[in-house]
Amino acid sequence: MRLFIAVKIPFGPSLRELAEELKACPGRVKWVEEENFHVTLKFLGEVPEALVDTVDRGIKEAVEGVPSSVVVLRGVGAFPNLRRPRVIWVGMDSADVLRELQRRVESSLTKLGFEREKKPFHPHVTLGRVKRLEGGTNCFEEVSSRWEEEVLGEVTVDRVYLIESTLTPRGPLYTVIYTYPLEKRE
Repeated sequence: MRLFIAVKIPFGPSLRELAEELKACPGRVKWVEEENFHVTLKFLGEVPEALVDTVDRGIKEAVEGVPSSVVVLRGVGAFPNLRRPRVIWVGMDSADVLRELQRRVESSLTKLGFEREKKPFHPHVTLGRVKRLEGGTNCFEEVSSRWEEEVLGEVTVDRVYLIESTLTPRGPLYTVIYTYPLEKRE
């Protein structure tokens, strides 16, 4: 099973407006379906079905005692950068809960034998993967500069998901395997 651990992100009106502007840019981009928006806390890759219960226990341990919290979607960026975008993303403010969840998930699953992530965690929602830029100017750079400081919505992070990703020619299909509620804020 190809698995990852994530927090789902709802697709609000500002995010939809931004996505439409970006989609008007020339180039070949594989846009993420709005029902698939998420923040990846850890990508596990191919996991034998026999280990899913072990992963489940590790995630339960990791989220225990973590309170729900609100994060703010803000700004647009790209990996490696906006001049040569490969991944276009929306950033986040007030994302301490995501950093804490990622740290705890990483720690818990490393103890179970999963490889530690080498790159630093950067909370973001992937909007699209650029295959090829077209046209004389970088439209993505222009659009992102207009949206740089815009708040695109607030999201209550109140659960974590273990998700199976099945790759198809039309894109990935995501199936939630387990849901892990966070503690409710008083």
